Amino acid sequence: MKFSATLSAAKFSFFFIFSFVLLLDHALCDSFCKFSNVRCHSYDKSKIVFKSCFLKAVRGEDSYMKVHAQLKEVGREANVSIRLLKRANGWKPFLYKVHFDACKFMKNTRANPVAEFFYNIMKEYSNVNHTCPYDHDLILDKFRLSSDLVKLPFPIGEYAVDTTWFVNGQLWARVNGSCRGAVDM
Repeated sequence: MKFSATLSAAKFSFFFIFSFVLLLDHALCDSFCKFSNVRCHSYDKSKIVFKSCFLKAVRGEDSYMKVHAQLKEVGREANVSIRLLKRANGWKPFLYKVHFDACKFMKNTRANPVAEFFYNIMKEYSNVNHTCPYDHDLILDKFRLSSDLVKLPFPIGEYAVDTTWFVNGQLWARVNGSCRGAVDM
């Protein structure tokens, strides 16, 4: 009986310390997942050039993304394809694959809930905040994925977002980013 009480106290102490460490870790590093890669590719450099496309580590486990696309031609119509992938013996489709007219979407962001999900995650870090035409550089600056932005439960793993951009009826660019982590919320 005495051994059982000591064991229970030890389990409680371990659980308390473990919970405290997890809470402290979440409070200090509020990232949903840490970026591990970003790639930007221009299919026609006479139309779009990426001035910057990189990740920067901050505060140890945290990182942010910067993408700066210089448009050489006015974008009057834009169609976007977004795929969410999860790594499991290679990259596999996970939850979302959506194609939409970006100009129509920016007129009414609630018209496409999946596109709205992705837009809401990045809108405060981007100057993509109006409908077509786009006649200026497109910038995503100091973008990080925090758990307060992503309100869906994701299993722990490695994820990627693959975006393809068709502007004025032609394939202009592809931007991919991946991250490791995620949390069960």
